[in-house]
Amino acid sequence: MSSLERKFKRANNKKSKKKAEKELAKRVDLFGKLPENCLTCEKEFDKKNKKHVSTWNVIVREEEEIVRLYCPDCWTKAVGILNDFAEHLKNKLSGEEEISGIEEQTENTRNEKEED
Repeated sequence: MSSLERKFKRANNKKSKKKAEKELAKRVDLFGKLPENCLTCEKEFDKKNKKHVSTWNVIVREEEEIVRLYCPDCWTKAVGILNDFAEHLKNKLSGEEEISGIEEQTENTRNEKEED
């Protein structure tokens, strides 16, 4: 029975190794699609510069095989815009709740007056 177990184990290892190799090849291919400049401001990206490599942001959409690159300035602006928009939506939703609460109170008051 142990030789059969070894056979299955070797087969599984072989399958997982092939899968890992395919995944690595796919990632290397996506790395090859890395743009040479910021998508927003067109600032040049130097792949050999450690500061650029550690501070720039790379967005990878594996399903669409799209790679986008953003410099720190553009990334900070985009995050700020998203945070402002989220805050705006939060305020808008809380304002709608207040308005619907006022409308509900008005409707209740009308109903009470009609009953009298």
